[in-house]
Amino acid sequence: MNLSQLAFQGYLEKTGISIEEAEKLALITRTPVQDYLHLMAEFKPMMGATNCKPEAANALLYGSIFQDNRQENFLFMKAIISVTSYQFGDEADFSIQIANFIGDKNNDNYEYCSFIQEDDALMRELKEQFIKSKTLGSRKGIWSKIFG
Repeated sequence: MNLSQLAFQGYLEKTGISIEEAEKLALITRTPVQDYLHLMAEFKPMMGATNCKPEAANALLYGSIFQDNRQENFLFMKAIISVTSYQFGDEADFSIQIANFIGDKNNDNYEYCSFIQEDDALMRELKEQFIKSKTLGSRKGIWSKIFG
């Protein structure tokens, strides 16, 4: 694993993803053009230090979701919910996040994510991750809010 993958894994763990899942995500996330650290460096001048980490993570995760492997797609969805919920803390909304995946049949994600509608256990797991990450995000200290 390279340094960028380790940084990505560490950020995912910080948002509430388990160590095992974060390690797997760091290894299977596609980085066709730029990796996590390059994206952070690119986003930092536009979004600031606080928002460049979640935006870089989400860019990689959303870019990896287009495949036929349902288990991996679910893991990417879970990580996106974790990152977004951690980023917004108390302001995070589960229904809006789910709508990003399955709210619009014309959405690119719908084809690869609609299977979660059929499985209550998967929806519960996403909801549990949302609550965990939202709680972690709402408890961020002042330095984390300033420096990310």
